[in-house]
Amino acid sequence: MEPSGLNSGSGASTVRSGRLAASPSASTAALATMIPPARFVPILEKYNMVTNLDKFIWEEVACWLHNWTEKGGALIPVSVNVSQIDIFTINVPDYFCRLIRKYQLP
Repeated sequence: MEPSGLNSGSGASTVRSGRLAASPSASTAALATMIPPARFVPILEKYNMVTNLDKFIWEEVACWLHNWTEKGGALIPVSVNVSQIDIFTINVPDYFCRLIRKYQLP
């Protein structure tokens, strides 16, 4: 994971999905079609799966920030998405606090 915007002193986490196409080499695959979040996020929301995706992304961001600062990088703000469904189904501030403790972030 590499947050975008590191040169500006901040970052943003993004999710992309794509369809794989067979490549000329059997050992590799290439993305044939990029599926925009506007198409797949509503499906995740409809089937109550968006919180699983969001938790995964939040964890990845916290882990990346931990590793980044361990290597001497400055702590930077990284934007993450929070779904309305997240707000109504989990305690988002508590979840973030647990990630902060787990990954020893200030």
